[in-house]
Amino acid sequence: MQPILAKECSMPACHGNTARRLQVLAPGRMRIAAEMVKALASQPPEDRQAGYHPQLTAAEIDFNFAQARSMVVPGQPVADSPLLNRPLAVSAGGMYHAAGGDIFTSAMDLDYVTLQVWLEGAGPEMCK
Repeated sequence: MQPILAKECSMPACHGNTARRLQVLAPGRMRIAAEMVKALASQPPEDRQAGYHPQLTAAEIDFNFAQARSMVVPGQPVADSPLLNRPLAVSAGGMYHAAGGDIFTSAMDLDYVTLQVWLEGAGPEMCK
């Protein structure tokens, strides 16, 4: 789950900024400041010196989970969620997302299916 959000949604011009309803944290992108301090403190010095970005903390993963789950409308099927419909191409039954914003060309796309299964019942531990 987390790799899909980081790869597809966390860019600063997309959902990697605080101006969006759905916000996505990712290494090297938007982070929770206090959690970034913790992540840096737990990172091996050689990784820090090499310029590697520290992994998300448990609190940041929980944040991403809560953000993603907030896109599921209570009482409606997960398949109707904006988290699934917005990035799905209109030609595949999705909703308009943004110019060039089609992330999934089909509801059979492996990442799309992964998000759908996760939203149907997985917990934060599945975000990793």
